[in-house]
Amino acid sequence: MPSNQVNVTLNVGQNPSNGSYVYSWSGDPPYVNTSGNIDLSSINNTVVVTISLNSALNLSFASPARNTMFMCPASSLGPGQCPTTSYPNNGTEFNGFNFPGNNSSSLQFVDNNNDDVDWAYALQIQNNTTNTTFVCDPNIINR
Repeated sequence: MPSNQVNVTLNVGQNPSNGSYVYSWSGDPPYVNTSGNIDLSSINNTVVVTISLNSALNLSFASPARNTMFMCPASSLGPGQCPTTSYPNNGTEFNGFNFPGNNSSSLQFVDNNNDDVDWAYALQIQNNTTNTTFVCDPNIINR
């Protein structure tokens, strides 16, 4: 059973002049920075990560939970690229993707945190008012 919990909050707003999304991040220090990068390298075992979406806009994480987060090793991406596929079902580093309490404004997953890989991830967020999906793409750094 994982013994560590890291909580992350993604705040999403909208720029009134051009409609673009504006992001800010917060979370358990020192593991989360204001860019949404999650550094778990100082934790020596498995971690449960919960990312909560906070917004006055009508937003939720895209369903199903397993496909909300696109992931790949950051080294496999070129400059300005972000992941485009969900973590493989047969992968061993991440598992347990779910919406705690069936609330799609929070995403939870288990990171085994033992592969020493810098993972790029992209969160798919659904705008329920416009019925559109957009992505936000920071990093996870594993031990």
